[in-house]
Amino acid sequence: GLETPAIANYTTGEVMGVSSDRLAARFGVSREDQDAFAIRSHDNAGAAHASGLYDDEITPYKGSTHEGGIKAGSPPEKLASLKPAFVKPHGTHTAANSSFLTDGAAASLVMSEERALEMGFR
Repeated sequence: GLETPAIANYTTGEVMGVSSDRLAARFGVSREDQDAFAIRSHDNAGAAHASGLYDDEITPYKGSTHEGGIKAGSPPEKLASLKPAFVKPHGTHTAANSSFLTDGAAASLVMSEERALEMGFR
């Protein structure tokens, strides 16, 4: 079966989709609103790519600049038919109205071992 991504908040164990589902409920963002926003976003992205807006910003991979995550023209009925991806069975986030990528952040601290020890790092 499908598994929830293992990238979780290290203090709560909660994955981003669960957190986002909880926030949507708290602030009254409905499934219908999320689906409509997703459709509009994908349609806008598709139009931007078709018009060449991003031609200078996308590096071709194997000769292609196709963006596989854009699903322009998706009918609302298709999105409405999808099951919740995170909070089951009553969540509102689905594969269509959630990012297909997991966002994240990282930082690197670069210095000599001597300086790191001076600063108390081990």
